[in-house]
Amino acid sequence: MTEAPHPPAEKPGLPDPPPNQPGLLAQLMERQVGRAAVMYVVVAFALLQAADLLLPALGAPYWVFRVLVGVAFVGFPIILVLSWYFDLTPQGLRRSTSEKALPVGPRRLWVRRGILGVVGLSALVLGGFAIIRTLPANVELDSSRIVVFPLVVPDGEVPASVGEDIATMIGHALDRAASLRWIDGWAFLDRDEQVNSRALTLARARSIAAAQGSGRFVVGRVVAGADSLTVLLDLFDVTEELPLQRAGAQGSLREPWSAGLRAANQLLPSLIDEGPADFAAHFTGRDPAAVAHFLAGEAAYRRVRYPEALAAYQSAFTVDPAFPEAAIRGAQAASWTHRSVEASLLVEAALALDLTDRDRAFAEGLQAYLAGDSERALAALDRALALDPRMAAAWAQRGEVYHHLAPSRRLPDSLAAAAFQQAYTLDPTAGGVLYHLAQHRLRSEEPEALRGLDQEFRSAASDPSLISEIELSTRCAVQGPGAVDWEAEARERAGILMEVAVNLAAGERRWPCAEAAYRAILAHDTDTSGWEVGRRWSSLKGLTGLLLATGRTEEALVLLDAAGTSLSHLRRAAGPSSRRLRDSGGPSEVGDPVQFAELLFLLVDAAGFPTEGRAERVAAENRDAEGRYGSTNIARLWFMGIWEASRGDAEATRDVARRMEERLATGSGSPRDSLLVQAMAGHAALAEGDSVAALEVFRSLRPQGEIQWNEADALGHERLIHARLALALGRHREAVDVTTWLEASPSIYPLFRSAALEIRAVATEGLRMNSDARVLRERRDQLVTSSRP
Repeated sequence: MTEAPHPPAEKPGLPDPPPNQPGLLAQLMERQVGRAAVMYVVVAFALLQAADLLLPALGAPYWVFRVLVGVAFVGFPIILVLSWYFDLTPQGLRRSTSEKALPVGPRRLWVRRGILGVVGLSALVLGGFAIIRTLPANVELDSSRIVVFPLVVPDGEVPASVGEDIATMIGHALDRAASLRWIDGWAFLDRDEQVNSRALTLARARSIAAAQGSGRFVVGRVVAGADSLTVLLDLFDVTEELPLQRAGAQGSLREPWSAGLRAANQLLPSLIDEGPADFAAHFTGRDPAAVAHFLAGEAAYRRVRYPEALAAYQSAFTVDPAFPEAAIRGAQAASWTHRSVEASLLVEAALALDLTDRDRAFAEGLQAYLAGDSERALAALDRALALDPRMAAAWAQRGEVYHHLAPSRRLPDSLAAAAFQQAYTLDPTAGGVLYHLAQHRLRSEEPEALRGLDQEFRSAASDPSLISEIELSTRCAVQGPGAVDWEAEARERAGILMEVAVNLAAGERRWPCAEAAYRAILAHDTDTSGWEVGRRWSSLKGLTGLLLATGRTEEALVLLDAAGTSLSHLRRAAGPSSRRLRDSGGPSEVGDPVQFAELLFLLVDAAGFPTEGRAERVAAENRDAEGRYGSTNIARLWFMGIWEASRGDAEATRDVARRMEERLATGSGSPRDSLLVQAMAGHAALAEGDSVAALEVFRSLRPQGEIQWNEADALGHERLIHARLALALGRHREAVDVTTWLEASPSIYPLFRSAALEIRAVATEGLRMNSDARVLRERRDQLVTSSRP
């Protein structure tokens, strides 16, 4: 018989287990915590809505409302805790009966209290943080800088461009009002926001304004009626949620910008203490057609369509010859498109009109730049930046001065890159600036600088030719010359290829790509529009310089011989595929030689390279029966003079200098002619043995004109002699500075690279910088061994 199992023995001293406890959710419902939370949220929301309406009317600063929001946030967990432990009865607060009725084990009780404590502490911390965030931020913001964003326009009722046009006119008017400065908000919007201003949120607008150091910003909208429209503007302080002031004005559908200016005029008392009664009068009284053309130019300029912008600005100025903004903006657009004559005429017209002090200083800087006077240009631009340190156009123009004129400053390329970067930071829509920044990255020896360059530029730029140029340059720089079909590029896009060659020739690491581009243009450019003549001359000079700098003197001489014979000979000498071009119906075997090609023998010989009697032959062919140079062309005489000076023939050099002076006195007196006459005076002094006088002349010379393309304007030969003289006179730092300039971008400078590196190496040794001298000589030696395609 089996015994029944005995029940387990009870352990003495332990209490009976508690009855089953309801879960936390059940207790929350029983204690009516949820109802208390809902009631609190409803009441708090109603009170905050009332405060939002009443506090501004009472003149209370907006941070008071923010503090109330923080207090409401902190009060929420307090209500939850109170509703857990207490019940609200007609007799007042009573300890919750559920708290008494339901015994809870010590461990479970501490867990619940811990959870409530963590929730409460977190709420207090977050609430405190919210209160701190509501207080005025200690940020230095300039309340005189006003960001104006494009206005929101109704879909389909008015043109989409109206919002941008109104913002543009308001901005230009602000720039003319006392100490106010306009920041174009459109430049800092993303693509979606630029296309659709409705996508711009108030928080995003505030963030952009704060990032630009602006204390105020303007947003608005356009309301269209049957035959009119209303412009509504809100002026905000970056630290406030509510607008400082609201304004509105009605106007015609034909001239919406006029209503925008009248509305902006109402905001003026909130912006400056004292100002004109109508700060927009400068624009509202103008011919509407002129303003319409001007706004079209502004829209095109923002989108880097400079030729289109120039045409619109010129139309505006034609309609209204007293429109200074149209003239000065037109000059900028013309300058970016290298139309220097039109730019000079427009900036001269602008300076005769009513300009603000800042804009006048900028216009004077632009005028000096166009005249090739780098020092005067920098001085004027410095004045403009002193008045407005955030003037992006002035920073961009400084970059242009360093990039194209290479003034008497150390490391002009580095200074140019820094100025362009500052301009791009201030105005991300500055497409010309972005292009120059891309050029400088292409010259970098750091592989990381090239990573993704073509994609970045494509996403930011809109000019197809510039995009093609940067993409082609990047492809060759990253993958090598073999990655490009040079013949096809020369046939289809010779103009773009010319820009690629010159840009890449500025950096020694890119010389193989530049050489391939030059050769392709000389061998395969079949264009007959007239532009091919300039490309051929520039490519001949560029390729000759690269060949000589890399130790291929004989090849360079053969190339120049071919250029002086006929075009077909030049094609054959420039590229191995030129015979296929001829056999397939290209240019015939016969033809005229490349004009002035023989003069390059004189420059090459003067630079120190052997020409095996070719320079002497060219000089003899240009002398008359009396042994004097008979040309009346100052540029041609310059070639003769520098060659005679390099031989030390003082009499011949002085005679050339006199003939140039006579021609200048009786001729047109162009800036280039004046520059070459001044340079020849220095050569003559040196040939006569007066080194000190020659050095003073060469110090005073400043490159001007088309220095990127013209061998004389760039003063490369004069700078090389300047460096040699400074070194001979023991002025080592000056010699280093001058040879550093010769690493700038002009296409003729590679011709002097080897000699410049040696001069700088000797000068650095004189400064006891022996390690730098070794690096420079290694660079010089590597030109011969590693710069061939």
